[in-house]
Amino acid sequence: QTGDSGIPAGWTVNELVTLNSDDEGNYWATFYSDASYTADENTTVYTAKVSGDQSKVELTEVDDKTIPAGNAVVLKSTATTSTMTQAEGASGTLADNDLQGSSSDIATPANTYMLVKGSSGVGFYHWTEANIPACRGYLTLNSTAADRAFLCIETNDGSTTTIARVRQVNEDNGSIYDLTGRRLTTTPHHGIYVKNGKKVVIK
Repeated sequence: QTGDSGIPAGWTVNELVTLNSDDEGNYWATFYSDASYTADENTTVYTAKVSGDQSKVELTEVDDKTIPAGNAVVLKSTATTSTMTQAEGASGTLADNDLQGSSSDIATPANTYMLVKGSSGVGFYHWTEANIPACRGYLTLNSTAADRAFLCIETNDGSTTTIARVRQVNEDNGSIYDLTGRRLTTTPHHGIYVKNGKKVVIK
C-alpha cells in the first residue's frame, strides 16, 4: 500500500541537506526539490524576495517549515546538516518568493545570482559558472540590474544577515563596486568602495 506520493503507507522519507557555516554559530544553504519536505526543529525556512530597486534580497520566515514541491527556499540552521522529512499532501506556491530551482543540473540563465561568499560579504552573487547545481535555489534579475556584483540579504525583522563562508566566487579584481554591489564604470572621487576584495576609502 502506498500514499499519493508513492511512499509505502506509514513510512517517511528523509533527505539530509549539508549547510555552510557563517562562523557565528549558524549554517546556511538554498534548497529545492520536486517533492514536498518539512525542515527539522533546528532549521528555519525562508522565502527570498528581491527588493524593488534590486539591491538586496529580503528573507521572510515560513512559519510551519514546510516546503511544497517545486519551491526553492533559503535554510538557516544551528547544525551542519538539516534533516528534511517528506511531507505528503503539502502543495501550493510559497508567497513573496523569487527563488527558482531544478532537481537536476541546468545551464545558468542570464543574470543569475546565487547565495555565496564573495569579497563584500555573503549575499546573492552574480553567478558566472556554466551550470547551476541540482537542488539549489537561484535568482534571476532583469537586465537593468545585471551589472550588480551582489545583493545583500536581510531578514524580515530588518537585520542584515552575515554569512562568512558559503562559497568563494571568482571576481574581476580590477573592478570597483559601491556598497550596494553596483560596478562603477568611472573612478570615484570620494566615499567607501570595494576593490580587490577589500573596502577602500577615497577622500
